[in-house]
Amino acid sequence: MEQSDPQTPRSNKGLHITYLSIIFVLTGISGFLGWKFMEKQDQIQTQTVVVTELTNKNDNLSDELEDLSKQFEDLKTNDANLQKELQDKIAQIEEMKKEAERNKNNAAVISKLRKEMGTLRGVMQSYVRTIDSMARINDGLRAEGKQVRQELSAERDRSTELVRQTENLQGQLNNAARIAATNIVVSGIAEKRGGRKASTVDKASKIDKLAVTFELVRNPTTKPGMKDIYVRIITPDGQELTQALDAEHRITYNGGTTYFAARKSVDYQNENLSVLINCPKPNADYTFLPGEYIVELISDKAKIGGTRKIFQ
Repeated sequence: MEQSDPQTPRSNKGLHITYLSIIFVLTGISGFLGWKFMEKQDQIQTQTVVVTELTNKNDNLSDELEDLSKQFEDLKTNDANLQKELQDKIAQIEEMKKEAERNKNNAAVISKLRKEMGTLRGVMQSYVRTIDSMARINDGLRAEGKQVRQELSAERDRSTELVRQTENLQGQLNNAARIAATNIVVSGIAEKRGGRKASTVDKASKIDKLAVTFELVRNPTTKPGMKDIYVRIITPDGQELTQALDAEHRITYNGGTTYFAARKSVDYQNENLSVLINCPKPNADYTFLPGEYIVELISDKAKIGGTRKIFQ
């Protein structure tokens, strides 16, 4: 029969104590590590909240800067210097947006940029007041300018009417002072030939020249002196009767030029004056056509009388 070892219970008890000590230590370490882990989690969560808040603030700042930039862009002015200042402010805001993006997790920089943005808002309000004031001044100037233009237009109209009246009066005076011809008679003349005397004829083919007689009437308002009297004749075929189609036989008349058949200078002394002007053929081979002839008397570029004559 084996005998039991009196040391065995004692050894088991020591081993049990050792295990318990190890478990206790491990439990303590585990608790310490768990506490550290929870503390770290709290720090991480706190930092995450801070970063999130900074990110939100940065996003808000970027949006506010963008809105401020649009407000500056909406300000319009014709003043070149002021417009350049506005463009400079817009460029400054663009730089601030870039700086905010580069430092989106830097609270100090974000705070600085917000202060600068507040200053820019005040500057913008100042620009708004300045531009509004300039607009009111310009509106007033435009209204004054419009009134001045209306007054000038009315004055020009009055001046134009005065000039027109003056010209009409001058025209009336000129007409009143112009000589006038009456009792105009056109006769066909057959020259003396073969023992026959010169005679008046009505048959066109026998005419050698046209004799135009008339009387210049008395007009005290006409300046006395030598007067050139031109006879203009339109033949039945619509041609102007003239000795030659050259400058020597061309005169200014009725806003244009025309050719005359004959000319005569007379000494007019403001009394009735009888005048005869002979209008010869253009050449020896010319034959007068039968039909109606239109005769006009011209002096000083104006018609002073006229008549018509029909030859067979």
